[in-house]
Amino acid sequence: MLIATSQLSPSTTGTAGACSSGFSLSQRAEDRAACRIGRSVAVSISAPVTPSSPASWLAVLVAISVLVSCAGARPHSAPLPRAALVHFLAGTVALHREEPALAVAELRAAAAASPDDPELAVALVLALAAQQRAAAAESSAGALAPDPPELTAALARWPRHAALWHAAGELRLARADLPGAERASSRLAAREPSFEPAA
Repeated sequence: MLIATSQLSPSTTGTAGACSSGFSLSQRAEDRAACRIGRSVAVSISAPVTPSSPASWLAVLVAISVLVSCAGARPHSAPLPRAALVHFLAGTVALHREEPALAVAELRAAAAASPDDPELAVALVLALAAQQRAAAAESSAGALAPDPPELTAALARWPRHAALWHAAGELRLARADLPGAERASSRLAAREPSFEPAA
């Protein structure tokens, strides 16, 4: 991701709040991740923006668009490391370009760079769901495969994270695992009855 690698400093300050980036992440998890990423990019841009540096312009536009929608943001507990930020942004762009395989690879790298961040795990599971939907569209239905190891590990580590249960349901639904999707939905309802996914 050439957009941000030369523009970011290692020290970033992140926040969470009310943003929407458009993919199927739960609203709260999406809010936290997008606002934290946007603020990190905005705070970290160190080079002056000139017409001759389109990467700077793009980074500024991304940061401004995220910050504008982050009214009432709450501070996040820890800043996102530079490597995780770069891979998260690349994965998000790949999801928007409907390149789920690339998104999964980038979000796996982001989750590896910041293994204590449940929002990155949520983003990865949703990218896996997008990859599964793309694969299902290309082939006929087959036997149900077990949950990917990333989902199993994330659910074991953060069993009370409502957005993660939503993402698990999305992934299982994409795999046509209706009983698994129903179990995830039940867990989600038990954890946070008022949970509403992004529109």
